[in-house]
Amino acid sequence: MRFFFLLLKRDLRTRFAGSALGSFWFFLQPFLNFVVYAAVFGALFKFHVSFKGRTVDFLPFFLAGFWPWMAFQEGVARCSTVLAEYAHILKKVRFRLEFLVPVAIASPQVYIFLGSLGLIFFLIFGYNYELTNFTYSFLFILPLLIQLSLSLGLGLLIAILGAYIRDIPNWLPAILNLWFFATPIFYSPDQIPKHFLWILKLNPLVPILDSYREIFFSNCLSAGNLIALSKVLLFSILLIFLGLFLFRRGKRWLSDVL
Repeated sequence: MRFFFLLLKRDLRTRFAGSALGSFWFFLQPFLNFVVYAAVFGALFKFHVSFKGRTVDFLPFFLAGFWPWMAFQEGVARCSTVLAEYAHILKKVRFRLEFLVPVAIASPQVYIFLGSLGLIFFLIFGYNYELTNFTYSFLFILPLLIQLSLSLGLGLLIAILGAYIRDIPNWLPAILNLWFFATPIFYSPDQIPKHFLWILKLNPLVPILDSYREIFFSNCLSAGNLIALSKVLLFSILLIFLGLFLFRRGKRWLSDVL
């Protein structure tokens, strides 16, 4: 565990070393993306979305989904190149390479915490929510842990496959971009034609984002969402075991391919 935190500290310190704005880049790019979507769909088109049978303003709905997505996207995308980034170390020092995947996933999780604080602030001062509306906000730990499990499982697979299949880091941004639009982040599932709803049923992020929104907007976590989250957790555990199996098989020859 101590070694993991040492790697994480080094990763955060060196990632933007040499750039003029330093670690500020970590927040600037996603924040600009958020502003663009908020301006276009919230201010220009004045989107209103339906959530659990009631109309919700676009901005808080989008805010509750965008930052968890950014944490997921940033972590998974980083896993595709994390082994190559540490190639000079793994050829000299023997350590458990599996640690590199949770290191790549851990740092973007700050998006979720900052986004959640921003959402609470926004709801209190923009929509006159009372502090009692957030009595059960601690429940967001549950979907967060499941999201981390999903990211870890995918990260292990992408990291080891990306080391051997060099096209994966190039294709992954396009795949994640499609995944973004296939996830109800800036639109409601109610706006999707019925013959496309099967896509949402196959998307493991849908119940995770629904849970975040239910906790913040309804101050609860329904039985339906708990069942859906349990299915995502089971899927994530299977991915983790598969990823660890392939990782341990493939790391024997990493020094030859990196």
